[in-house]
Amino acid sequence: MLMRHFPSPLGGALEMQTVTTARRLSSAWARSPGVALGRAAAAWRGEEAGAPDKTALRARLWADEAETSRANMFTLKTTGGIALSGKSAEERVQLDASALVIACRAPGARGATSPVQALLHEYSLSSHEGVTLLGLAEALLRINSAEGRSRLIADKLAAVRAGGNGVVGNGKAASWTAGHIGLEKPLVVNAAATALATGEAVVGARANLTSHLGMTIGTPFAELVLRLGEPAIRVVVTALMRKLGDEFVLGETIERAIRRGNADAVTHASTSPSLPRQMSFSFDMLGEAARTQKDADAYWESYAHAIKTVGASAALGSSGELKPGVSVKLSALDPRFEPSHRAALLGHVQPLGVAGVRGSLVDSVSQLAALAADAGVDLTIDAEEASRLELQLDIISAVSSKLSRSHPGWDGLGMAVQTYQRRASAVVDWLADVARRDSRKFKMRLVKGAYWDSEMKVAQGLGLPTFPVYTRKEATDVCYHACIAKVLHEHADAITPAFATHNARTLSVVAALARARGWSPLGQEGEGVPLDFEIQRLHGMGQDLHDAATGVGGCLAGVPVRIYAPVGNHDQLLAYLVRRLLENGANSSFVNALADKKVDVAQLVADPALVLEHVHNFTSHPKIAPPRELFSFDPVKNVKAHGLRKNSEGYELGYDITAMEKFAEGMAAVDFTAPRKTPATTPLAVLSAWRSVVPTSRAAALARGGSGAEIQ
Repeated sequence: MLMRHFPSPLGGALEMQTVTTARRLSSAWARSPGVALGRAAAAWRGEEAGAPDKTALRARLWADEAETSRANMFTLKTTGGIALSGKSAEERVQLDASALVIACRAPGARGATSPVQALLHEYSLSSHEGVTLLGLAEALLRINSAEGRSRLIADKLAAVRAGGNGVVGNGKAASWTAGHIGLEKPLVVNAAATALATGEAVVGARANLTSHLGMTIGTPFAELVLRLGEPAIRVVVTALMRKLGDEFVLGETIERAIRRGNADAVTHASTSPSLPRQMSFSFDMLGEAARTQKDADAYWESYAHAIKTVGASAALGSSGELKPGVSVKLSALDPRFEPSHRAALLGHVQPLGVAGVRGSLVDSVSQLAALAADAGVDLTIDAEEASRLELQLDIISAVSSKLSRSHPGWDGLGMAVQTYQRRASAVVDWLADVARRDSRKFKMRLVKGAYWDSEMKVAQGLGLPTFPVYTRKEATDVCYHACIAKVLHEHADAITPAFATHNARTLSVVAALARARGWSPLGQEGEGVPLDFEIQRLHGMGQDLHDAATGVGGCLAGVPVRIYAPVGNHDQLLAYLVRRLLENGANSSFVNALADKKVDVAQLVADPALVLEHVHNFTSHPKIAPPRELFSFDPVKNVKAHGLRKNSEGYELGYDITAMEKFAEGMAAVDFTAPRKTPATTPLAVLSAWRSVVPTSRAAALARGGSGAEIQ
């Protein structure tokens, strides 16, 4: 069976520099792979004894999408489902959601006045100009030299003119000005369109102007005339891109972010003087996965500094009972955060290669959690890829177990759960069981997920049995609603939920399911049963929606709001900024549709469960090729195409832990010290023979090989 993306058992050994260490490691290689993997397999089974059973969770891994969607629908209808059953209940949900949409589209709303939101809506990602703007935003601020920035600007702005004759997503000719300038447009849109068009004219016409002016007054002077305009263009475009970044990042340092957050919290409280309102932040120190142990140590120090600084800021923790928080990524705390290194990450065996000074990953996270508990700060483990989900659950289970002894009674540990994963509902149940085991309540940030496209392509590239995520947005929405029902009705004793969403319908469902528990919005319907939950949004997004929902008369009036607030400088902003621009600029995004008044309110608040059941019959998306049919699928006709080969089957060992165990046991049985047989031929001889074959025969051989048996 073809194994892909499986890391070397050497771990971080390549970081070793000295000859002595290299020799020692070389000796270890001869004796350790099978043994180490054998220990890893034993560690999987050994740890399971102290953790809740994962049978239900694993059963959903490769389950059919229709099967899991039906199970989610059943949960939604039976777990607190009285809130969503019947015509009157649905009418209440749609009424609440419609009121939120109307409030967000009101003339005085921030979405209607925000310059950045107006710009992103004007240049959507279905247009050539929008794609160009995205390219500028993600790259310009990482270039330090003026010459480099000028060249990038010239390349990107001229690309719009070059693309004007081609076919673009919205069927219109590409232009910075056509359709983007007018009296009805916001000032920022008119100004930006004019600046971008002027820049395009200057940098795009360089060759023609130089040639024309050079014939009359000399080429050097003509070049000087053109270069006089470049600094101004560079300053304007750079400022525009920096503004885009500032819209979604709270501050370049944790200190600046706290100061800005304090000001935002005061403003939030003053918007409804008659209604007590709580707002806090979950600070995310920007950065992607650690590549070396040095990176991991730097991230740990960054997280520790943030926790101490946030804890010392009394202002952020003094608004009611809502404590501030810090979000951490496990992949940033260990360069080998991979299923094959699970035993070392959990501290069951010593890691090969460079070890962290703080011990295993469990030890590292536990130390951060202890700092957070002492500082009065919540600590949330951010979501990772689907292939690391089981490993992530094992880490948080081990950390929770340690904290139950060192900091009993602390309920600030949390985890983000992605509902676009088919295992989401089972993950919620499993985490609730861990919380009960350790006599604590988990914080749970419920999100829909931000890496759908990469999860799909990884599954197709590996030839997995099916996708680990839903192929339809409606299925993800139904799963989210089912998880809301679970945490509010089944697991209220073990989980304190935070519903992270910018969707009006989703907020209305939260309100409906909370009312089914006897809760009522503050100042409405009398005094209801207290219910511990909050809603969350990203900094720079969803403010109008959340203000309308939690303000006077809102369906979630008085519910605390937490802002997920990224912190970091512009060279760390890339991945996060691209995700936010995609979310704001994509036509399929609710955020984008909310700002587009041409989209009907009824369309925005429609019930996804009805669409999934009666329109799609719970089936997966017909135009997305299943992983094993990637090369034998016709997306136009939505059928398997005859005469084409199947995709090779592969394992990504992080998904299927039982496969990991079998592979480790097989490796443990191999004698790596046995002498290797001398190959019958050499690669050079094979290449020489291949070159002697005529091209047509080569093509036939490749075709036979591609459609034949899998690589063994």
